[in-house]
Amino acid sequence: LLLITRAGSSTTVVHKPKISARAKRHTKLAPIEPSAVTVAVLNGTTVTNLAHDVSSRLATDGYRQGAIATAANQTYTTTVVAYMPSHRPDALAVAAVLNLGSRAVQPVGQQAIGVACPGATTTSTSSCPADVIVTIGTDLSGLATSSTG
Repeated sequence: LLLITRAGSSTTVVHKPKISARAKRHTKLAPIEPSAVTVAVLNGTTVTNLAHDVSSRLATDGYRQGAIATAANQTYTTTVVAYMPSHRPDALAVAAVLNLGSRAVQPVGQQAIGVACPGATTTSTSSCPADVIVTIGTDLSGLATSSTG
């Protein structure tokens, strides 16, 4: 931005640096308060109790436990951290706790809402108590706490 003003016979030039798109991407977000975030966990694998184990891990980090259930599909190879509208920063924080990159984070889909939010309408995410829905893939099967799952 270049601003030029004239007052009488003098001229003032002010330069304001432009922030690049790359710099904006690296701007730190406000810290997330885990106790304000409800996380539902769905088991998208055949590993017994994996959703319980992951939910317990997140609770240890301060996140509120939401629904724990079996996903409609148990063939996930990669974990998906889905977020409700306006909860992307929360999902990014959950992904970081699980040592997942930002590629794991995406807007929530209707199938996940149907499983994680009993009684929620399929046309509105506002009736779902979860802010973030994690569907576990085999990439996190190492988080199982016992040999039976």
